[in-house]
Amino acid sequence: MGIKKQTWVTIKYKEDAFDVKLSNEIHAISEIRSVDSEINIAGMLDKKIIYVIQEMVDVQMKHKQYMQDKKFIEEPIMQYKELREINVSQHIEKKNGLSYLSWSWAVDQLLQLDDGATWEYLEPKQFGESMMVFCKVTAFGKSRTAQLPVMDFRNQAIPNPNAYQVNTAMQRCLAKAISLHGIGLYIYAGEDLPIVDQDVMTDHPLKLIAEEVTNQIKLGNTKSAHERCENLSQEDKLGVWSLLNAKSKLALKKYLET
Repeated sequence: MGIKKQTWVTIKYKEDAFDVKLSNEIHAISEIRSVDSEINIAGMLDKKIIYVIQEMVDVQMKHKQYMQDKKFIEEPIMQYKELREINVSQHIEKKNGLSYLSWSWAVDQLLQLDDGATWEYLEPKQFGESMMVFCKVTAFGKSRTAQLPVMDFRNQAIPNPNAYQVNTAMQRCLAKAISLHGIGLYIYAGEDLPIVDQDVMTDHPLKLIAEEVTNQIKLGNTKSAHERCENLSQEDKLGVWSLLNAKSKLALKKYLET
């Protein structure tokens, strides 16, 4: 049997506040407690009161779901084309001829851009005495899996690796899996800077505005950057948006949320 999903919500009924415990997908009441109390008083309340509290719970849960859906619709998921243009060069670790993206920075960047991102390590595989680790990162609406051998300082597979060596490989594999979404992927191809699309580099009627907006954001004038776009048509706004890099888009999103 599966474990039932349970949720607590706080409901204000007349002059009193109650903590209500819900179970299963239809949000049925399983417990009612006075706030800061451990006593379940559901069996002591009149059925009419419980019915009213259940209606209030239904309204609150519907509103919560609506706001979640609204946020999902209003906040477009960042695409690979945008993520690949993020410059990660200052966060590269070089060891024995190989470049690695700092796993802690990669995680921080990932969660800033998609706070719902998750990752999991899959079962390692043995190849003789050596081992391969795997990491799956789910973010930006997609799941991508990377693999990495447990290697020594000469970048050779380690026979019978210990826990520390496996842990190091798992951290590097996490950064590599994040890069498959676009963040820092170019370093695994031996590049020093991300490849910028040619159509963005050519003359564009809205390119100057996009550059102005980007410069304002770099100077910390996010409000001015937003105001620069306010008088544009919806079509031109979308055009400028498509020319902005990921950091500028993120800064504007955060400004609009405040």
